This record gives sequence, structure tokens and C-alpha cells, in this order.
Amino acid sequence: MPRDPRIDELATDPDARVMVFVDGQNLYNTCRRTFGHPLCHPHPLAQYLAGARTNNPVACRFYTGRPNPNVPGEASKARNLDRRLNG
Repeated sequence: MPRDPRIDELATDPDARVMVFVDGQNLYNTCRRTFGHPLCHPHPLAQYLAGARTNNPVACRFYTGRPNPNVPGEASKARNLDRRLNG
């Protein structure tokens, strides 16, 4: 995907702090439609979006809904999410 040159114009201070907020459901669906699979790691995406405009580490916050374990078929998704989040 070509990089939009306007991205580099957004911040000119190399000491600026950048934080990227990712909506997990939108990222999942967009990756599935665009690439044919829903896998995307949010931290490299945040680094790419921030570009080379900052010398500081880029912070990334990932938000997602939690599957309802009371709905048939969703309990295993909730267990998998718990396992991934708790290490």
C-alpha cells in the first residue's frame, strides 16, 4: 500500500509522542476483506502509521468486544480470548 505523503506533514517535531487507538472489530473485518484473512498485529500497524516522524516509541491501544459465553458457540471464543490476554 503506497504511503500518503500528507502523513509525514502531520507532525514535524521528532520528540512528539504518538499514540494509536485500534478498533479490533473494524481491523479484523477490514483485514479479512482486504487480505483474505483477519490476522493483523496492531503494534507494527501503529509503527507504520506513525512513520518516521517521532524518535519516541509509539504507544498502541487495542479495543475489542468480549464474546458472550452464554451464547451457543461463543464460550470457546471467550476462553481463547482469556488465554491470549492472560498469557
